[in-house]
Amino acid sequence: MPFPRTAIYAATITAVSLTLTACGSGESGKSATSGLDKLSGEQRTITEQVIPLPEMQDNPQPQGGAGVLICDDVDFTDEYCDGVSVYEESAPDKFNDNTSSIKNPNNFSVTFYDNFGFSGDSITLKPGEEVPSLNPDGAEQGINDRISSWQPQVETRAGERAVLTVCTDNDLGGQCEDVPITDGSATLNDSISSIQNTSDFDVTFYTNTGFRGSGITIPSRSYVRTLDPDGVFSGVNDKISSWQPVLSR
Repeated sequence: MPFPRTAIYAATITAVSLTLTACGSGESGKSATSGLDKLSGEQRTITEQVIPLPEMQDNPQPQGGAGVLICDDVDFTDEYCDGVSVYEESAPDKFNDNTSSIKNPNNFSVTFYDNFGFSGDSITLKPGEEVPSLNPDGAEQGINDRISSWQPQVETRAGERAVLTVCTDNDLGGQCEDVPITDGSATLNDSISSIQNTSDFDVTFYTNTGFRGSGITIPSRSYVRTLDPDGVFSGVNDKISSWQPVLSR
């Protein structure tokens, strides 16, 4: 099936092989990938332009329509393949621990993991890369029949810019987390009241896990001082549970 290509992501992986890389599960204090202070009560500094609360949308669709092809047999046998979103915190039952060939038709890299929630051993496919067999030697090895989640690799010219600050109180107060936009969720899920997007990407925030439910999109380099301008329990205040960068067509 054809996939629209996107232009916002840049390839950051120079070579792809079936070499597995162990991905840390992360700790509550520090991000394993960025070294960020992830959770503290320190007041954050407002650095971006203040904007009004964006209009809430009902069930925003996966942005940009990008996807990957995954198959439960080798060599992309048609009857055993599906085109799916580039973000999956948990693979569809049909393919969870049952994937033998994968294809990334996008112009950004995608990493596939052997655990739910983007953790465990992984393999990264560069733009346009495909792997006809995850088990080329015919033996149980590597990541064949082990894939359970996948996500795009979002990098910028300055990787540290791909960061969000989410806080439990208005004006970046209360408990705060600084997290890479690719994390997709935070320790503070369902308790977020202000957001600063210091990344170079627009980001859509959802009321449910797995990038579902109602949502708002916060532009790049902007700051929403309160998710509750009209009173308690309005809109998405204390309801955000996941997010993803917006993919441009």
